Amino acid sequence: MAAESPRADRPLSGYDSRASLLDCIEESHRSVGKKHLLHRLVFLSRVADTNTKKEDVREYFDKLYKSIATQKAGENVTGLMLIYPLHMVNIIETSNDVIIGLLRHLAEQESESTSGGIISHSKVLLVSVNVPYRLFAMWSARNLNMVAPRVEGDYETTQGLEELIPEVTSNMLKIGHKICKMAKLAQNKTIEAIQEKLPEFIVSQDLIGYLLQQEDLLGPAEYLHRYLSPFHLKLDADFVWPAIKPLRPAVASVNSQFKK
Repeated sequence: MAAESPRADRPLSGYDSRASLLDCIEESHRSVGKKHLLHRLVFLSRVADTNTKKEDVREYFDKLYKSIATQKAGENVTGLMLIYPLHMVNIIETSNDVIIGLLRHLAEQESESTSGGIISHSKVLLVSVNVPYRLFAMWSARNLNMVAPRVEGDYETTQGLEELIPEVTSNMLKIGHKICKMAKLAQNKTIEAIQEKLPEFIVSQDLIGYLLQQEDLLGPAEYLHRYLSPFHLKLDADFVWPAIKPLRPAVASVNSQFKK
């Protein structure tokens, strides 16, 4: 009589009831009152009209963030926007649905032939998934007292994008780390006088203009296309002819040995 395989016909008891890593993360968030995973986005934008007032830019993004957060029923938007004469550097912290909604809105503006809107184009620099905590208590914007450059994007450098992008993102994150350690009143005063309080973290507007002109950086539409498209992984065996015959399952070979 052939011996039975020790693994044959054994029910996978216990596997269905095991909690996944995602279950554990969501449970930890529920314990502290978080409804969604917290993500962080850093992106650059350029105004469509050089005569656009900075107050209009601030009001535009303030209403946009509140509108998207209400529609998506996600996390509130916190972060900081530095408004230059022609550009904006944005860092926001919110749920994934709000970030996707924001990028879709920016992509729609870019696709319009005669937009008449505030923003002409944007570039995504960083998307951090499931960040442990917020660096900013609220969303705020600060107008920087600078003169617009004569030639936009006139930035000479020998560094590649892999070095320039972290320069921008790390400076914005350092601002957040500095501010989150302060009392609320000190936070507001620091943001209002950020050029005087934290001048070493203010990114050059020439660098921002340079990055906005780089085709290798993803815009909102390109980012959404890659994010929402299925990921197809091609193995080396897919390019071999004739096709390699698949190996028999290990369990089947073990069963055959026991039956002998």
